[in-house]
Amino acid sequence: MTRLIRRPLAEWALCGALMFGVVSATRHLDHQLADSSVFTGWVLGSLIALLAAFAIGKKLIPLAIGHASSWLRIHVLGGTLCLIVFWLHTGCLWPGGFYEKVLTVLFYSVMATGFVGILIQRRVPRRLNQVGLEVLFERIPREIHHARTLAQGIVVECADETGSETLTRSYIETFGWYFERPRFVLAELVFPGSGRHWLLREFEVVSRYLDRRELTYCDKLRHVAFHKRLLDLTYAYQLLLRSWLLLHVPLTASLVILAIWHIILMHVYLF
Repeated sequence: MTRLIRRPLAEWALCGALMFGVVSATRHLDHQLADSSVFTGWVLGSLIALLAAFAIGKKLIPLAIGHASSWLRIHVLGGTLCLIVFWLHTGCLWPGGFYEKVLTVLFYSVMATGFVGILIQRRVPRRLNQVGLEVLFERIPREIHHARTLAQGIVVECADETGSETLTRSYIETFGWYFERPRFVLAELVFPGSGRHWLLREFEVVSRYLDRRELTYCDKLRHVAFHKRLLDLTYAYQLLLRSWLLLHVPLTASLVILAIWHIILMHVYLF
């Protein structure tokens, strides 16, 4: 436990030392009346390149080098350094000029999506583990199709055995919609338990109009519906874990390309 605590402290201490070195070098250049923006620009570009290289390397290297938490901390420390060096480089939070504003918007967007992604990676796996259902993301549509087939079979059997179409009409009007595909995906992320409350309410309503034999089939349908809710939760959490990268990665690529162009332009006009 002590080792686990010491490692993050040492990493943050190293981050602080690097930051102190960059600030000291920047002030020294300013006192010498030199252009410190060139120095901070190269430091910022190097940090962005290193973070991008770490992310790409983690995906491409087939061997598991280091723990996932270590890679995550590298990104957190690097992102924090990037933000501070960016402010040193620009001298303000929001520089003027159209071209600089575009770069600033891209930079802040990358930082924002990165830190949101860190929160997602820290909290969502815990919620996903609490669902208690292990299924691959690609298999969820097949599992939902299987649940829909079971639900339809229960409804048909109920109509054949009892001669009543009450549960059948309820399925067509209400539960058929629910079993078509993942439901309450966004609602469960924003308001956890939304799907559960909906199911409880709808089954309470339909149960009022069923006799004892129909209630047996209704209980079976309820069991399948709540299992399908676990599939919906798994789909929502895994989709969130995947989708933030669809925003973060293109923004990062755009920032890298525009930063390279910015470096070329600065060196052409300055030197």
